[in-house]
Amino acid sequence: MCKLCKNMCFVKENCCSHELVEHIVKPEPLHSYRIMRLKTENEKLKSSLICKCCHFAQVETLTLPCAHIVCCEKCADTATNCPLCKERILGTVRIYMA
Repeated sequence: MCKLCKNMCFVKENCCSHELVEHIVKPEPLHSYRIMRLKTENEKLKSSLICKCCHFAQVETLTLPCAHIVCCEKCADTATNCPLCKERILGTVRIYMA
């Protein structure tokens, strides 16, 4: 235990009456869980923005009447049914993500 900060540290070097220490920051289980959860949420968000037809371009079209946002403009122009709910597409609206 470090005499200066009262934490678990590893002594790197002793010099005169002062201890030079290297603090090892160990992530708390709760902190690690939060990071893992944020990474998972980030991956889900990224995958939700990719076209469900070509799996390449960013989604940019809202399908009507179901109002799903799952296709890029190119794929939405060629699709007759929504890739998510299979409902017939009656129209599309170009959207812009900010």
